[in-house]
Amino acid sequence: MIEAGHAAMHRGYVPERSDIEVMMQITEALIETIYVHPAKATRLGAIPLRGKSSDAEDLVEATPQSCPIVCAKAFDCFLHPAPS
Repeated sequence: MIEAGHAAMHRGYVPERSDIEVMMQITEALIETIYVHPAKATRLGAIPLRGKSSDAEDLVEATPQSCPIVCAKAFDCFLHPAPS
């Protein structure tokens, strides 16, 4: 995407409409992954842990943690908490 932008600015490249749509979809997905999804995850509240009991002490507060799986620690991610 960056190369397409450089080519458009400096080398007269005119991308097809379908190429622009794909680049916009990729950009939107990146923005959602980095900013929107983690923010939504923090609003989930307490989520019960797996196990036999459902006592209040078994609830986990939905807060972002470092994510080594999906984002390689590029941002905080609730869905893939870092190992403790």
